Amino acid sequence: MKIDRSKSKKDLSALPVDCKLFINNLKSCNRTELHELLKSITIWHLGKCTLYHWSDVLNMFDSILEEACIKSGTWMLNCDKSENEELKILVLDILRFTALLIEHTYSRDLYNSIEYLTILLQSSDVNIVLGVLSLLYVFSKRSNFITRLQLDKKQALIERITFLAETWGGREYGFNLARCCTVRNPSDFPEHATNLHFAYTVPSESSSAINDPTIQTPKQIEIPNVHLAGPNAAAVMEIVLAQHTLPEDKQMKLFTHLRLAYAFPSFDQRLLCIQARLQALSILVYSGAIQDTNNILYDGLIEELVDVFYVQDLTLTDVKASVLTTLTSIIHFEQTTKHPPRLQEIIKATQVNSYHGFLTALVRQCIDKLTDDSNERFSQSFSTALFSFLYHLASHEKGSNALVKCSIMQSLIKVVNYYDESQDFIMFVTRAVRVIDLITTLDMTSFQTNNGLQAFINRLEHEITQCRKEQPFIIRIPKCNQGTPTTNLDTHPSLSPSAQSDISGEHPSVTTQNSTVHLSKDMDTSEFIEENYDSIPQNRIPGLTCYHQRAALLKAILNYLKKAFTQPTMVDTKRHIMDGSLPHSLKHIISNVEYYGPSLFHLATDVITSFIFQEPSQLSSLQDNGLTDVLMHALLKKDLPAARDVLASLPNIFSSLCLNTRGLENFIEYKPFDKFFRIFLISKYLPTMIRRRGTIYGTASSLGTAINKFIIQHVSLRTEVIKSMITLLGQLVELGNNPQYSCQKSESLPLTITNINVEENNRDSSVDEDDDEDDKTLSNENKSEDETVSVAVPLLDYLKNIMRFVECVISNNPTDDHAKEFVKLGGLKSLLDILQMKNLPIDFPSSKACQCVAALCKSTFTLLLNDDQLIEIIIPNLDTILDILIDFCLNQRYDNLLLNIKKIDKIDFKSSSLSILLLMFEHPMLNKNIQLIDKLFKLLSLISQSIPTNKKLVSLDSYINLVSKILISKSYTQDGLEFAIIFLLNISEINQVTRNKILHLLVNHIGLLAKDVSEDIKQLLREVENYLSQKKSNIPMTTNDQLYDSYKNIRSNSITFMNIDSNPIQQDFQLPTMIVLTSKNANQKFLLRILKVIIQLREATKREQLDARRCFETDVHKLTHLLDTLRQSLRSYFPPSDNNSINQQNDILQPPDELANCLEQIRTRLHTILNSNTIEQRQQIFYQQDIYNLIRQFESLIKDFPQPPLSKIMITGINDFLQINPPLNPQIYEPMDLGQFLPNQQTKLSDLLNINQLWDSLNDCLLSIAKLPDPHAVLVLQSTVEAFFLVHTADLDNENEKQKKKKKDRETREALLHIEWFGSAPTTTTSTNELPLDAQQFVKFVRTHRMRLNQILRQSTQHLSEGPFHILTDYTSILHFDVKRKYFRHELDRLKKSIHGGDLAVHIRCNHVFEDSYRELSRRTPEDWKHQFNIVFDDEEGEDSDGLLREWYSLITRSMFDSNYALFMIIPGDRITYMPSSSSHINTCHLKYFKFIGRIIAKAIFDNKYIDCHFTRSFYKNILGIPVCYTDMESVDLQCYKKLVMLLQNDVEQLGLDLTFSLDASEFGENKVIDLLPNGSRIVVTNENKYEFVRLVCQEKMIGSIRQQISSFLDGFYDIIPKSLISIFNEQELELLISG
Repeated sequence: MKIDRSKSKKDLSALPVDCKLFINNLKSCNRTELHELLKSITIWHLGKCTLYHWSDVLNMFDSILEEACIKSGTWMLNCDKSENEELKILVLDILRFTALLIEHTYSRDLYNSIEYLTILLQSSDVNIVLGVLSLLYVFSKRSNFITRLQLDKKQALIERITFLAETWGGREYGFNLARCCTVRNPSDFPEHATNLHFAYTVPSESSSAINDPTIQTPKQIEIPNVHLAGPNAAAVMEIVLAQHTLPEDKQMKLFTHLRLAYAFPSFDQRLLCIQARLQALSILVYSGAIQDTNNILYDGLIEELVDVFYVQDLTLTDVKASVLTTLTSIIHFEQTTKHPPRLQEIIKATQVNSYHGFLTALVRQCIDKLTDDSNERFSQSFSTALFSFLYHLASHEKGSNALVKCSIMQSLIKVVNYYDESQDFIMFVTRAVRVIDLITTLDMTSFQTNNGLQAFINRLEHEITQCRKEQPFIIRIPKCNQGTPTTNLDTHPSLSPSAQSDISGEHPSVTTQNSTVHLSKDMDTSEFIEENYDSIPQNRIPGLTCYHQRAALLKAILNYLKKAFTQPTMVDTKRHIMDGSLPHSLKHIISNVEYYGPSLFHLATDVITSFIFQEPSQLSSLQDNGLTDVLMHALLKKDLPAARDVLASLPNIFSSLCLNTRGLENFIEYKPFDKFFRIFLISKYLPTMIRRRGTIYGTASSLGTAINKFIIQHVSLRTEVIKSMITLLGQLVELGNNPQYSCQKSESLPLTITNINVEENNRDSSVDEDDDEDDKTLSNENKSEDETVSVAVPLLDYLKNIMRFVECVISNNPTDDHAKEFVKLGGLKSLLDILQMKNLPIDFPSSKACQCVAALCKSTFTLLLNDDQLIEIIIPNLDTILDILIDFCLNQRYDNLLLNIKKIDKIDFKSSSLSILLLMFEHPMLNKNIQLIDKLFKLLSLISQSIPTNKKLVSLDSYINLVSKILISKSYTQDGLEFAIIFLLNISEINQVTRNKILHLLVNHIGLLAKDVSEDIKQLLREVENYLSQKKSNIPMTTNDQLYDSYKNIRSNSITFMNIDSNPIQQDFQLPTMIVLTSKNANQKFLLRILKVIIQLREATKREQLDARRCFETDVHKLTHLLDTLRQSLRSYFPPSDNNSINQQNDILQPPDELANCLEQIRTRLHTILNSNTIEQRQQIFYQQDIYNLIRQFESLIKDFPQPPLSKIMITGINDFLQINPPLNPQIYEPMDLGQFLPNQQTKLSDLLNINQLWDSLNDCLLSIAKLPDPHAVLVLQSTVEAFFLVHTADLDNENEKQKKKKKDRETREALLHIEWFGSAPTTTTSTNELPLDAQQFVKFVRTHRMRLNQILRQSTQHLSEGPFHILTDYTSILHFDVKRKYFRHELDRLKKSIHGGDLAVHIRCNHVFEDSYRELSRRTPEDWKHQFNIVFDDEEGEDSDGLLREWYSLITRSMFDSNYALFMIIPGDRITYMPSSSSHINTCHLKYFKFIGRIIAKAIFDNKYIDCHFTRSFYKNILGIPVCYTDMESVDLQCYKKLVMLLQNDVEQLGLDLTFSLDASEFGENKVIDLLPNGSRIVVTNENKYEFVRLVCQEKMIGSIRQQISSFLDGFYDIIPKSLISIFNEQELELLISG
């Protein structure tokens, strides 16, 4: 698969020039040229980079591999066809090149062609299989790529590799590796070497196997002379698959055996198979994927491998190299515990621990050939494998001991001393140095005897000399300025925008001009330390990098030198090690970090640092030869390398340079800290700050810790360091407030990794470079040419790293000296200024950067808690401090220490840190400041989120009272009230006692608020009446300002007056009190909010009550069952006929019976308690004994005596229990904590609040407001009206009362509140006295203020069913049509949200609208009907879907009233009104059509489309479920209606009508009589029964004759719109809803 670069980790690091040129050549060539280019790369010389840069090349390779993997037939791959020889060669080139590429790049997880590699393992060509294995070997050895594959891909790959690695039979079967490499004639092997014998099993087909699927039938495949059966192995495999039904999971194993048998006769092919087997084994070892060691790593394998070396055949060089790589991989088992180690076995077999051992001799022979131009060298692959084996062998103690015993040191140093200019030889020198490095820990004497250290230094100088030819530049320090930096090196750019500082992402003059020291033209060159400086250019040659193999060698030598300084045996030698050429070599590396890379630069500085710390007396000599000056210049005047290791080592380097006075003075004159700390504000260093995987701290924290140690060692520099830190904070603040910059959107924005430190020995550099944060890629910040456009900078990343750095400097010091100096020099002010930076993003409080700021503040405050200077800073900035604490708390969870939870069940507020915050309310300065009160409440609300529940509180009352005083004072805003409520709700969750106290507090508070609101409303009432009287008398109005000022003076004595937010309801009419009532901090808004909290607390209590009741009932039921079981068991023990037994039975059963009676008393009494309404009633019934514990004692007592045999112990135990716990009595004891036994019914909210005076004021004011000319004036009282509804709705919604009277109350309400009556029909008389008193008051209120309520509902932004007015959904007659319609539409929108899927296409013809629509839609479900219809007229074109839908509704409406369908009859009176026809049954599908039409009408309403159809009033009532009355007959049959009216208004006898309870009807010319009652034609209509006659006539004409039609119509209608929803309308409103 192709690499998706958009999803890959983008890397914009520098690409080596050679790599870039070669990539461009590959991308632009054809396949022939591609073959030549790939063929030319035998040894990698292109330099290292990330695999990301090769994405396009890998994608090109992927396409070729995909082509090669195309199957022809069942098995044959495209690359195996004879006509595709060029494709095969190209695939081999790609595999070989990719193996080299993967070995010399990092971030290997980007490779994405693993599926094709897996497929290529089934190729017939062993060369291709070996090429794939070579690539996979690199992956397995250098990285964890294979182990991290997806499970399915990994299993498929490992399975195929395992088949390749399995044994061929071993020595006992004549297939040992040495023999396979020696015998060329296949006939000398057993016959099955070239024959295929494969056994497998398939499920049995017998009848018994049907019930037992485990029964298997054995099968086998026999093919003699496989190599003669087809042109290649794939062709033979296709023949086999055609003849045998082989399970898919066994096909690859068969083909592996078949391919081996096919290739075995050919000696060359057999050798390739051996290499493939050995490569597969190595891959499995490195990937940790070996499962069956008996079949792969069998006993005797190592001896079998070693035997190959004894075969004298030059053609076996590659095989022997593979044997070495396999032995090397098996050494890997020493690092694992999954398989037994085999290193000792390898040492014994190879005789590597002996000077005369064959492998030791082989190594010497190889080295001799390498170091003698007259001899022909071993092949590159064999020599490489041999040195790799030595390196891995030396990595283990046993192996090192073996190499020491064989005296290999001299030969290895011989390699170091041989100066071959070829690049491939450098690799062997590198490996030799590494092996020496490993074994010198055991054999330093041999190393010194052979003058190894000098050989290393000479080799280092030689390689540096080669590098000087490419990059001759070196930093030059004049003699006159040694120890003192030149003037031009001491300049620093300002942070102003005009200076184009590093912060903007561009590096101005400092980073470009100061990369080297520029000397004046007339300066005498003799003043330089180096004599040949005249020939050295003053500037480095850009774009060059050191050859990667040479860099690896330099790295190995420097690593050894660094370690050698700490060796006790090197004491005499290391003292003079800097007297030779080593300093000059180190100078060149330090001067050319761009050429050598950060890793070599870091090692060079480490060598110098280690030497100075080991030999501090030699520091002056290094200063004399200028090495320290070059080092300080490279660190403090040039750009530092963007590498973690370099940055982390800087404090250690500084310490070493300052060990003597001369070095300290020179260091100070460089002003190092300002330059060094500026790296925190340069974007290219951000990737180095990311914490590495497996480390605890990031680079910033590590630097802070190191700087802290540096200050401790050099106390005189503390002030300079702290000053530079504060300067850094100031620069950060300047950046954060500069309008030319803006903060990047989030901390997780990509960070471009511009410099990556790649270790030579890392298995995968990408693994080491991973971090614990999200992958980041730093985007380049280019200065915009348009100065008006801000430049995005990673401000939060800068801030986070700086805070971590400063915190570690201050907090890691064992004393508070650093913190005091930080505060003394003004650091705290800069720290607080950071939190007010203008460029911080809005989500800053939730960011990691904010947490880091908070952590630094916390560390500083903790260290200097009692410092007077700190207090002087904090008190004037209390507002800022609260902001900091709030930001800190937004993402914090608090432990038990903050709340002082010393015990499992207790929370002690008094001794907790939280009490300090609560006591701040008592401070006079605080409780006068509204903003501080708000912020303190916010802080408390955040902290209280983590308080645990079900705990006992200690010392809480005083704090609740303190909060109560603040609430009553109203010294807070609406936001402050919200935070205070959150705090109270959080602590109310602790337990029921706390909740009751808070509820009591809020009830008292709301009583005071209600008085204030009542006064406000009365004042408004006076103003309204004054306005109306003045208007009526034409008296000039008092100005609003005058009224407002007078009212403000009156109210100022009773409330804390705040800044009132003027929010006039209507610009042309506004009274002063309206401004007060609609302000943001109005009393009525506070009242409404607190009321909601009270209801919330009561609901929580109610839930706990129900849970407690269920728990109690369960326990009592369980106890009763146990007691009944005991009593039955006792009775069954006695014989029924024995009198003595009966008497004994009575004696024994009496105590359990009394126990049962006592339990029944408890049950009855507890039920009474649970259903009590008030606390006083509960206390009268409850007694001192904890009844719940009594139940537990009962349960324990019964369990002690579960069954006979009986004993006196049982009887005595029960009697004693009954005496200790006497029967219940109503005696009153001290009030007790009811615990979980709480009442099921609470005191009514209206009774609990007792604020009826407020409702009276509200009622009067609403009546007066109704007379005002402004209909919106009522909105000023909306909050109070909502409060009224909340109180009464909470009472009316009592669950028990609602369940009992739901149906009856609905009918009663509709009868009482229905406004529009039609005619004078007799109705059921219902009195409001039948409703509860609360309902009566509520009904009276809503009827009185119907118009005002509807006006409020129109303006309300909250949906009717969700807000405080939801009770009105049960009183829909009070609502106006537009309000109902708004509610109705919202409910339909809810239904639409549950619809999933797209539009429903409906194909119809214009001339057959009804038939086509019925055909298309009748088979659809109701859920399908709720989708949007997409009407498609097959014979027309249309694009406006909504217009087509309207047209369809119009056409189908006309069609369904078509007389040809005989579905509807038109009313003769108006000719526009329809009703279902009683004769519709002539149409055989009429009932299905009526259901379809019902859906059409409902669908039109659902879609909010009007249709042109009108029905009779009675039909609308049928839809709504409203009973019809005789007045509805007028719209059906006017003549009949007149006759009925005449009948009702006159005496029947005087009319002289001979009427019976029957009707004459005619249908299609046939006359018939319909009895309205059984035998109705014989019952005469009289004055006494004429009302019944009229009712039955109306019912028959309007319903009875069309009952089936109506029923079908309603079934379809209710499928779309529920009856409960449509029934909120009356018949006139329904007609408006349908027809508009």
